[in-house]
Amino acid sequence: EGMLRSKYNSLDARIHCFYNEFVDIQELYILCETMITDYSSTIFDFAHLNKPILLLQEDVEMYQKDIGFYFNIFELGHFPIVSLDEEKLALQLKGMNYMDYSKIVNRLISKDSKESSQQILKTVFEETNSNGMDK
Repeated sequence: EGMLRSKYNSLDARIHCFYNEFVDIQELYILCETMITDYSSTIFDFAHLNKPILLLQEDVEMYQKDIGFYFNIFELGHFPIVSLDEEKLALQLKGMNYMDYSKIVNRLISKDSKESSQQILKTVFEETNSNGMDK
């Protein structure tokens, strides 16, 4: 949240809060050392980098009840839960190191490649054309 930028940035010199909608999220993945996220699919993109991912799960029971999860994320890697205490969170972030997300990559994102988008489009248009539909 942009309004919390100064609060986050004052916790530690290594913590930065970006809120510019014109910045490509993939550039931020490369720039940052650690990701804090809730139930976002950004986990799957960021896992490729083997950098620490912390989960913010302040409403996990309500989310499970109202929306639900496809699988237990903790079976696929070590995802520490973010402390809601600012000082404890700063200590968590300072202590983070390399993470091994090979389980999540192997199970869910092993088919990713530079050509993934082209392959998807080719498949979609081949199926569309074979069904007698126009491009």
